[in-house]
Amino acid sequence: MIHYTCDRCKAEIDPTNESRYVVEVDVQRITAEDDEPIEADEVDSLSQLHHVLEGHSCGTTVDNDAIDDGEPSTHHAQYDLCPRCYKAFRRNPLGREASFALHFSKN
Repeated sequence: MIHYTCDRCKAEIDPTNESRYVVEVDVQRITAEDDEPIEADEVDSLSQLHHVLEGHSCGTTVDNDAIDDGEPSTHHAQYDLCPRCYKAFRRNPLGREASFALHFSKN
C-alpha cells in the first residue's frame, strides 16, 4: 500500500478518508532574449505533453543544464499536501509574511 505524507506539515494522508492535493512547481529562467511572445501556432503540444508526463512519472526532477552563471535553467517539483495545508497554500502560495496595516483614527 502506498503511504502519502504532507510535504508541508509531515502529517500522514489517508487517501481513503481525505483528499490529497498535488502541487506542481515549474520554474523556468527567462532572459531578455527569451521574453518574446509565443504565437499560438509555435507551441509544440506534443513536447509539452512529454514534459508533463516525465514530471508525473518520476516525481521531483531538476534539469541540471547549467548556463553561464552556473544556475540551472529549469526546475520542476511535485509536492503532496493535506487539505489543511492546501487551504493555507491557496491563501498564500508564495509564503509571504502578512503585512499588518495600521488604522489611524480620523481626528
